[in-house]
Amino acid sequence: MNTTYDFAFSKQGYNHIKSGIVCQDSSGHYSDDSMAVVVVADGHGSDNYPRTDKGSSFAVEATITAIGEFVKTVEDNAIDISEDSDSYLEQLAKKILANWYEAVDADLKKYPFSEEELSKVSDKHKKRYMSGQRQEKAYGTTLIAACQTNNYWFGLQIGDGKCVCISQDGSTYEPIPWDDDCQANITTSICDSEAIEEFRYCFMKECPVATLMGTDGIDDSYANSEEMYVLYRSILAIFAEHGRETGESEIREFLPGLSRKGSGDDVSIAGIVSSTLPISFIEVLKAQCEYSNAKAYRDLSDREVTLAAEKHEYMLSVMKKAKANYEFCVQKVTEAQEAIAIAQRTLEDAIKRFEAAETALSSAVTFYQSNIISEEPDKVAVEMATIVTEHTVKETATMEQEKVVTQDSVYEASVMGQPALIETDEVKTAEEEYTDNTVCTHEENTPPATEIIQVADNDE
Repeated sequence: MNTTYDFAFSKQGYNHIKSGIVCQDSSGHYSDDSMAVVVVADGHGSDNYPRTDKGSSFAVEATITAIGEFVKTVEDNAIDISEDSDSYLEQLAKKILANWYEAVDADLKKYPFSEEELSKVSDKHKKRYMSGQRQEKAYGTTLIAACQTNNYWFGLQIGDGKCVCISQDGSTYEPIPWDDDCQANITTSICDSEAIEEFRYCFMKECPVATLMGTDGIDDSYANSEEMYVLYRSILAIFAEHGRETGESEIREFLPGLSRKGSGDDVSIAGIVSSTLPISFIEVLKAQCEYSNAKAYRDLSDREVTLAAEKHEYMLSVMKKAKANYEFCVQKVTEAQEAIAIAQRTLEDAIKRFEAAETALSSAVTFYQSNIISEEPDKVAVEMATIVTEHTVKETATMEQEKVVTQDSVYEASVMGQPALIETDEVKTAEEEYTDNTVCTHEENTPPATEIIQVADNDE
């Protein structure tokens, strides 16, 4: 088609370059006098899809081939696909899947899986691949394609990524319905067993001014869709004003920086843009871009003001709490200082008391040691006196008992009419002798009085 420019570019993502991972995106374009076709495909990043880069490349080739055949068939047979576009486009999707599976099977026959290739694959998938089951999973990829002819436009998609069209009035829209099953890192895929049911389609009789599409590496590099639309308007304006060569050069230089500053993922862009736009429309595009950029800048500034205000309020709250904590800490420091002063005075009193007690103890010990020698004789004398006294008491008690016995004997003898064995004078003599013996106990070791009495009895 001489009235449009078609292009497609894929660049390895910044994170993949750092990690040494091959580019898993693929893109392609084709045009002739009757049609222009653009395709992008995004291979799955999981280790369980070891041949996903090949899968995305096969999908692009299979799609371009199938769409070329489809358009030629429609033209040759003068088919009005608008009457049942979804049914015709579903047949096209089936042809794309058949072409893709054919390419996958041929690759598997030529390059069977090896243990080394599957070293990072989970055990579940590895067992499946090595046993020949669902081996197409290893080639999984998303797909977006669009075709523009002189009479109609259609697009189809499976998985994530965005297709954006720009209309004659400069407005932007996404013609292909979105799939709610595509969330975060989860996406439908051409390798799914029910892939044909997961394709989405769009058919239009009126062709847009521009069709631009990108893999999710493009989408994820922008905060919202409006910012992404600015990119696509800018691309259209560059191509329309400066031509294909400048437009393609700008895109090639832009994509690596977008990945580095944005998603870090592989990025692909493809498009069909009008080459015959009037200058006034180009100016409108430029104004729209400037408006969108200014709006985005205003919104960004507004968010920054809001964030700054929230931060200001937060810091005031922090300062209020900090002030309260500071005053509390000052109070506690003052109390601690007072406690230190009291403790210091208590310590000083304790030291004085300890020193006085230490002096008293030392004096007492010294006094005790100086008097212990002089106290020893007195202690011995007291002990000896105690022993003598105890002994004397015992001896006196014995004599009293013997005296009673003697008196009883005399009494008994007088009663019986017999002479007494011991006279009163003899008892007295014995007592006197006992007294003399007791006094001389420790000096002459004289036998006790009992022995003297016994001797007297024997003499009798």
